[in-house]
Amino acid sequence: MLKLAKEHCKLNEAKFQEALKNQRQNRIFEEKWKSVDCDDKLKGEILKESNTEIYIDSIMERLKAAIYYSQITAEQLDASFGHKEGGSSKLAIELNFIVNEGKSVNLSDKFKLITNGKEDPVNKMKSKDVIAGFYERQ
Repeated sequence: MLKLAKEHCKLNEAKFQEALKNQRQNRIFEEKWKSVDCDDKLKGEILKESNTEIYIDSIMERLKAAIYYSQITAEQLDASFGHKEGGSSKLAIELNFIVNEGKSVNLSDKFKLITNGKEDPVNKMKSKDVIAGFYERQ
């Protein structure tokens, strides 16, 4: 499915900038994947592959989120977290997903935290805690 999504979806820079502007002005959290546009063929291809019609919206959101994070630049990611250019440190997180037989997806416990180009070998966090760190709560 991810291969199909890469073929049919693209990050829309105009929508990304608009969401970023709204976030800065109003402190409104918008779903990042709304900045990703997919053509109509993707839904058709997914439905053709399996009988997932009742889950199609959820599947599309997850695919758009994956595409968002695969196509966003480091500068765009920093901006989405409110960091100014030339910040003091860069953080990269490498997550792994498990696709189950029923085509559901789980987050693997194996992941890497990379700060300023160096992997953190003594990381004691759980993968779900790392993801929670992406979302700013107010």
